[in-house]
Amino acid sequence: MKKPIRVVTVLLSCLLFASGAQASSFADTYGLSPKGMSMGNAMTAHVDDWSAIYYNVAGLGRTADKKVKPDVELFLGYLNTQPDTQLDIPQRYYLDDDGVRHDVPTNADEDLDYGQFVLGLGLDLNMFYKMPEAISSARFGLTLGVGDDLSVTKVNDVEPQTHNYLRFGREAQQTMIMTGLGLGFMDDAFGLGVGVRTSFGGEGAVLLEDVQVGQDPQTPRQQATMDLELESALLAGLYIDMGKLVQPLDGLSIGASYKQESFFEVDPFNTASEVEVGGILLNLNLSIFDYYQPETYTGGVSYRIGDRFLVAADVEYQKWSDYKVSGAYQQLYADILPELDDIWIPKIGLQYDATDRTSLYLGYYYQPSFIPDEAANSWNVNWLDNDKHVGSIGISYNTGKWGGLQKEMVLHAGYQFQYLENRTVDKTAPEGATTNEITLNPDYEYGGTVHTVMLGVSF
Repeated sequence: MKKPIRVVTVLLSCLLFASGAQASSFADTYGLSPKGMSMGNAMTAHVDDWSAIYYNVAGLGRTADKKVKPDVELFLGYLNTQPDTQLDIPQRYYLDDDGVRHDVPTNADEDLDYGQFVLGLGLDLNMFYKMPEAISSARFGLTLGVGDDLSVTKVNDVEPQTHNYLRFGREAQQTMIMTGLGLGFMDDAFGLGVGVRTSFGGEGAVLLEDVQVGQDPQTPRQQATMDLELESALLAGLYIDMGKLVQPLDGLSIGASYKQESFFEVDPFNTASEVEVGGILLNLNLSIFDYYQPETYTGGVSYRIGDRFLVAADVEYQKWSDYKVSGAYQQLYADILPELDDIWIPKIGLQYDATDRTSLYLGYYYQPSFIPDEAANSWNVNWLDNDKHVGSIGISYNTGKWGGLQKEMVLHAGYQFQYLENRTVDKTAPEGATTNEITLNPDYEYGGTVHTVMLGVSF
């Protein structure tokens, strides 16, 4: 009776530790690992390394493609992205009460480049306790991603009429920690996995006293409170090695994964400002919302051809129709915010093991925009997103045994190219629109390319 109790204790301990995770964003835009990015992120059916925590958490426990199961797997990597987007928009401006023109710049296509450090860890739980025979493999995984400027999070809750890419720049620069547990059964014939990613949420309040009227900088007396808590989102997955169940299907695997919706939200974030002149108290109902990740379902298949080739294909469904805005903007735009589209993303990847130590990768996927034309042309929204063709290439090289520890080291490199199809937005001014409203929200076009490189080493 003690053995099942110990097994349950180990599993629960891992999941309790996992509850300290935080939601990811950069991985959804580009990919998590050099191999995954290079294979078009078509990884659901065959992933078996530390990156399974993102692609299919069940793969953490999978060891079918390894001659020797590692007790510990460590990955250190760096991702750098250089978006080259072009927003072709007339100069925005407004006229003040005296008829004087004031230009208003649009910088949505600026400062979108950034870098991300990535740490991945896979830990064999059999190091601590021998699992029952039915469990052929059990591994705990952890992934950490942090910006190369070491900023924890860059919140970007902007008014919906502001021109803003929802996948690039600040929208994807958040510290990421994901943790999970994968188990393989019957000599890895099938596996199950569960994990979490958690975003911050809560509420806050600010009181500003003796606020002066005027444009000069000032530091009023202030009081602030912020109560934040962790809000976990579920990760789940499974894989089936068909060849181990039905011999004629040797080399064929299928997989499925699920990511629960997650976001960063502080609501309410009430602010009160007491103006010194007259003692007028201004009560403002504010809120903060960012880093939305839609509920996502992914299914995939992979097939190993001989000893050299592996072909993989995934289909991903992202439920953007549940997209939210902050509570404050919801009150302002509840009746006029357009609905976004749920999207399907087909992916394909190829792995070629050129030698026993060298593997080459190719990948492609097509990602339609989740912003329909009706929403893009809406007078009230300037969210930016394009249909994308995404191609990638990569390589990994096993250096063999190294150092006094006689461990293997693998070098990884991947490159991704995103082509953003040009998009034209035609704004139709509502009846009675003023000159200022029209000049601040003109027609425009946007498109471009995105170049991303990821390097890494695993031990």
